[in-house]
Amino acid sequence: MFGELAEEEKARWVKIVVAAVVAGAIIFLAQDMTQWLLGISIDNPGGTLPTSLVDIVKKIFSVTKYLGAAIVIIGLVVGVIKL
Repeated sequence: MFGELAEEEKARWVKIVVAAVVAGAIIFLAQDMTQWLLGISIDNPGGTLPTSLVDIVKKIFSVTKYLGAAIVIIGLVVGVIKL
């Protein structure tokens, strides 16, 4: 199946797959990178932040984990199918 694509088509699809995997990995690791860069724990931020705000941020980061994993999986599936 890899031989069916023209050389420039192969290069274009490889770039798309690599971009999808990298973007998905960055989205998946958003909470860990945020905690590392800011030096705070999302689960226990401390201070005087309202608990409702902390809960919303936790839910947003939970959704980003699923979204990032889905992007990585879709990128890999498209790569396997197309390439």
